[in-house]
Amino acid sequence: MQHFLKRTVAQLVKRKFQRHVPSKIGCIVPSTVRPSFNHTGVECKNLSTSLAISVDSDLEEKTERLLNHIYKGDTQGDSYTLIHYDKLMEEWSKQCNLYAAERTEDLLVALEKSYDDSFSQPLTKQASSYLIPNAISYNHVLHAYVLSDGGIRASLKCEEILNQMLERCRNVFSSKDTIEQRLPLPPEPLVTTFNTVMNAWAKSNDINAGIKAEMIFRKMEYWSFECRGNNANGYYKGADPNTRSLAIVVDAWANSRHEDSFERIIAIYEYALEKVLGIEGDEEDNDDDKKEGTIPLNTVFFNSVLHGLANCNGGIKAARKAQEIFTNMQNLNINGVLQRLINTNTRRFEADCDEDDDVETSPNIRTWSLLIKCWANAGEVSDDSDTEYAASSAEAILDQMEHLYKDGQDVKPNSYAFASCIKAWAECASETGAMRAVSVLERMEKLYKVSQEEELRPTNMHYNTCLSALCKVRSEQCINQARNLLERMCVDGTADAVSFNTVMMGYLNFDSTTALQNIESLSDEMQTANISPDSTTFNVMIDAWRKGGHPSAIAKVIKVLDNMIDLSKKDSSIVPTTSTFTLVLNTISSSNLDEKVEPARKIFHDMITLHESRFDDKVKPDVRLFSAFMTCCANQGGAPERKRAALKIALHTYEHMCKSPEYGTPNTYIYGNLMKAVGRLASNPEEKSRLLEHIFNCCIDEGQLSRVTLNVFRKWATQKLQMKVLGNRREIQPSWSRNIREQDRPRA
Repeated sequence: MQHFLKRTVAQLVKRKFQRHVPSKIGCIVPSTVRPSFNHTGVECKNLSTSLAISVDSDLEEKTERLLNHIYKGDTQGDSYTLIHYDKLMEEWSKQCNLYAAERTEDLLVALEKSYDDSFSQPLTKQASSYLIPNAISYNHVLHAYVLSDGGIRASLKCEEILNQMLERCRNVFSSKDTIEQRLPLPPEPLVTTFNTVMNAWAKSNDINAGIKAEMIFRKMEYWSFECRGNNANGYYKGADPNTRSLAIVVDAWANSRHEDSFERIIAIYEYALEKVLGIEGDEEDNDDDKKEGTIPLNTVFFNSVLHGLANCNGGIKAARKAQEIFTNMQNLNINGVLQRLINTNTRRFEADCDEDDDVETSPNIRTWSLLIKCWANAGEVSDDSDTEYAASSAEAILDQMEHLYKDGQDVKPNSYAFASCIKAWAECASETGAMRAVSVLERMEKLYKVSQEEELRPTNMHYNTCLSALCKVRSEQCINQARNLLERMCVDGTADAVSFNTVMMGYLNFDSTTALQNIESLSDEMQTANISPDSTTFNVMIDAWRKGGHPSAIAKVIKVLDNMIDLSKKDSSIVPTTSTFTLVLNTISSSNLDEKVEPARKIFHDMITLHESRFDDKVKPDVRLFSAFMTCCANQGGAPERKRAALKIALHTYEHMCKSPEYGTPNTYIYGNLMKAVGRLASNPEEKSRLLEHIFNCCIDEGQLSRVTLNVFRKWATQKLQMKVLGNRREIQPSWSRNIREQDRPRA
């Protein structure tokens, strides 16, 4: 078996950096692909301790009975075999939670104890009287952890179990006993065992999932190498990676969102293709071992690569590469290259086959849909011209699918293909893009009316994407079309809270001064359609009152907020968030009323009380909230004594924030608003200069001096103070802005 990922990574590193760490076997993680954080010290055991899980009493009873059978020798008149344990493990794994996974592991540990006990008893006792776990037993446990949705911790647990399994097998190689004396041998991990562990990482959403999966792949190759070297009289065969193994590694990179995902996925693909083309090009080479050592490429692998390119934020570059890979796949199928390699590997391939589609090599509906998705996602990270090009490319592929389907090929466009194409046009954020998105939706509607196939029925996902596209454009035609489309959705029953929220935000985007009337009208229509509002609905209404400049805006937004708090006690979907409270404070600070501090203090206090009573991070005060409250203080009008009170409250709020790191640390906006409050509210010149100097020094000590904050200081500080703080040359030290983005730092 060629050590696949070793050469893949080595080639990548040599090509880019002209160096790599030598290794006898397996994958080398390049110096530029290092874990973003390590998992050292993460406790894997008792993962479900803090979870409230409903436990199946029947399963618990069976488990205790089987555990007692091993630990206490209590059979209660029953005779148990490994089949009983494996079936119970399988039942636990279907529960899909961490506690169930731990119970499957409890059964496995008991079986391992039974195996170990078989060697501690006199030889007169037959090993057959003991329960010995097999590879399927281990696979049940691993599968249970994968299904538990335990994330990184479950993945670490799977890796731990695999390592223990390998260690038991390696002890056979190092033992002084003969193989016959060690019979029966501990089970070796199968290809599916390694694949399950890699799949755990692929599903973990960990940023290092690709790196971890490659390490398992390397471990898999090394185990096969060890088995060939030690042989163990042929009892251990090793586990050569198959196509699905390679696809899982690619999926792990695809789901990780690691900065090197694009590079790694392409490196793996290119080496795989190089191996296939190398064997096909050498027609006189009849070395079957060489052919069997090459991992055949099938539809599953190509789909994983396209899925990875769709997720890697590679823009147009990734989409064009996906198009190239898709074309290569078509050509390799036309020439029969992929199928010939699979036929050569038939024996090994069928033995390790996980799914019926492992022998498929032609592009299927998922392949075409993923290619469209690659182009659709490219528009998210591209400029305007590239976004329209990406959308046109996506629609061209959809057109091709429809044409081929009409010609009798099994590539019927499905819901996901249309959704990706609509999304591609929606990303253009232009009137042309919005109209084209609606046009694709109308094509889908026509196809559904003709075929009446459920997979072609437009859902609220398709409609809402079109609404979003129309509402992004500040055009009367687009907002009117969005309103008409929403009315159609209400008739069809596809409208939901997201639909109404989107059109509400569209009116706010089109003309914030007149949006309030339309938004209140839509709120009434929601009630008529029996659609419950959510937090976003109320947030949009608050923002509309804020931007509308109505004299009673403060009273109205406070009423809306109070209504939200009352409703949240009965409906968890209506919870005022940090953004809600911040919007209300922004409404107060931008109003024409002099008195701002008192209503702002009430809102600020209500939020802290709500957070402390519910321990809900959605209503946890943060830097944005503190900044908005300080702006209210800075904008306080009225009598000098009220301004003086507002200044004291602003300073006290800053001190409170410094003593409460759980709410965040002061940033450049906090310091800017605090200096603005001092400049506007402090009446004594000496006090004003003293406070400004102190705040400025705190700001630069924390590296939070931005261009805007510096301008605020210069506006309110006297020339004498500026000379004292900045010096004759008014130079800005780089350390003063070390925590500020480059584009926001003061210019030299």
